[in-house]
Amino acid sequence: MQNEINDCPQNNVILYTFKDDGIDWTSKIINGSQCKVAELPMSEITPEVIINGIIMVYVSLNIEDPNSWSALPVSVLDGDHRIRLSYGIVTRKILLRASKIDLSVIPSKDIAFRVVVIQDSTKKATQLDLLNYNETMNFLNEGIS
Repeated sequence: MQNEINDCPQNNVILYTFKDDGIDWTSKIINGSQCKVAELPMSEITPEVIINGIIMVYVSLNIEDPNSWSALPVSVLDGDHRIRLSYGIVTRKILLRASKIDLSVIPSKDIAFRVVVIQDSTKKATQLDLLNYNETMNFLNEGIS
């Protein structure tokens, strides 16, 4: 799977970008609905991080635009189709889920996912609007104290 670790000035923060050309989507029925699912391996997601940290997943349909990231879950348009993207967290991986009426085209090859893992959250970090990717990145670049 193709992914890249992005630079982050905080030593307790991991930032990965997964591009769709390296994500293996498979069809699955979840709660009676047809979906596509994929696993993003993340060895940094330990039971301790799940309990004490913060894990956020963002999606971009245009990775070249630094302001195009949206927090999951989200509904996005891919051509004429609406895709519902969501995720789950388990030890050592992120589980992506995509659903829409025409599953043959989920998801676009131009889609990318960014996973932000704050291994040990602080009170200041828990007050962030984590749904706002730019606010989260500004906070991380300023430092967690």
